[in-house]
Amino acid sequence: MKSAIIAVLVLIPFFSNAAQELTRNSSENVVRTGSISVQGGTHSELVTKLAAKAEMKGSDFYRVTYINTRNQGYATATLYNSVEM
Repeated sequence: MKSAIIAVLVLIPFFSNAAQELTRNSSENVVRTGSISVQGGTHSELVTKLAAKAEMKGSDFYRVTYINTRNQGYATATLYNSVEM
């Protein structure tokens, strides 16, 4: 049961209008709106948590600014929204 719930939670961002990781190619026409942090997990789990938290905050994009997988793991990201031109 736990694994089924986790699988659904991991797949939700792929089927919704989820926040996307910001790349250099997509960094034009965005404005910084804040920052977030998460803890606990492997590298991929931390990135997934950042994406979910960015989505919860209503951000269009996020950029991972720090990630450390020692001990329990910790990561931060900067949030961005698209600017209408």
